[in-house]
Amino acid sequence: GLFALVSFSAALRGREIGIRKVFGASIGDLMVLLSREYVILLVIANLLAIPAVLLGGSSWLSNYAFRTSIEIGLFLAPALTLIIVCLLTVSYRTYTAANADPVRSLKAE
Repeated sequence: GLFALVSFSAALRGREIGIRKVFGASIGDLMVLLSREYVILLVIANLLAIPAVLLGGSSWLSNYAFRTSIEIGLFLAPALTLIIVCLLTVSYRTYTAANADPVRSLKAE
């Protein structure tokens, strides 16, 4: 799903990418530009989900005879893994979009 969303976004922003390349933007600059919005959304989603799961999970687990605690470390590893997978997915697609010939993208529109 993320790959399709990034592909769609890159296709919509093809002209912008072409214009930025013509004006001298490097591939790294374009990758940061296109990756930033997805990473921000993922961080916001994690910041909203972690407290909700901590509160809900703690109250749910308190009903059992053998109690265990929920530690924040249980959320940091999956959150970091999600960010890495997101960056790899977005970077691959934005790299291919940034390497495209800007003349073709500008001529097509």
